[in-house]
Amino acid sequence: MALAVPRCSTRSHLLTRKGVIVFTSIAASRGLKVAATFLFIVLGLNFAPVAKAKSQEHQPGGSRATRLVPPEEDQVPVPNSVAIPIRRTQKAFALAKKELKEHRYGKAAGALQLVRDEGIKAHVAGIAQIGLPPSDPEEDVPPGPVSVIAVLELDHKIGVGAVALFRGMRNRRVVSALRSALWNIHTKRDQMIDEVVVLDPEGDGADYVDDMTDMVVTFKSEVKSILTALDQYALTRGGRRGLQNALTRVRATQAKMKKAFGGGD
Repeated sequence: MALAVPRCSTRSHLLTRKGVIVFTSIAASRGLKVAATFLFIVLGLNFAPVAKAKSQEHQPGGSRATRLVPPEEDQVPVPNSVAIPIRRTQKAFALAKKELKEHRYGKAAGALQLVRDEGIKAHVAGIAQIGLPPSDPEEDVPPGPVSVIAVLELDHKIGVGAVALFRGMRNRRVVSALRSALWNIHTKRDQMIDEVVVLDPEGDGADYVDDMTDMVVTFKSEVKSILTALDQYALTRGGRRGLQNALTRVRATQAKMKKAFGGGD
């Protein structure tokens, strides 16, 4: 039933898009203009995802917790003994960056010390996996390669990220913590690589060759990040010395990786 409004003229518009309904009514009466806008947001009516989810429940492997990325048949998970310190290192580094952004230098330095400590644990755990047989008797892929690569990827991310934090940093405690974190990452990484290099490339070392070759290229970006910092960043004397030493270490490791595994071009 239509609503009659004496001595009024009305115009109404009904717009719908993505579950949002907008109704606008503009009325004019006795020379006065009165506008009223009503916004109705319809929730819970997104039928397409629901239909998609229901269809997935009838597919092989489909369930309420739909598996987004099916695992590869030969994929070996990183052992918890390695994965846990890696996550803790990442979390500590994220905290360090947050504290620096808020200019809480003491807390940032403490977080960077945790980066160093947890990073050491990750390396120790990763090295311990080298040479171990597959945990599943039915598998033929040992846990060493995936563990080593996971730690090396951590080294690369923290290495490049820590270099960026030297920019304009004048707090001595933070600079010292950054230098310590880089030194430990670089030296522990060298130890891990040495453990892999001595493996027989026709025996246990064969499982490492392809992934280690792929890692060689990452050293180019590490060298570039340090060179950029030395050339463009405002650095303290200690910060510059720390980055110069880091550059020497990274270049030496880069040469070692190229010699052992090639690649990097």
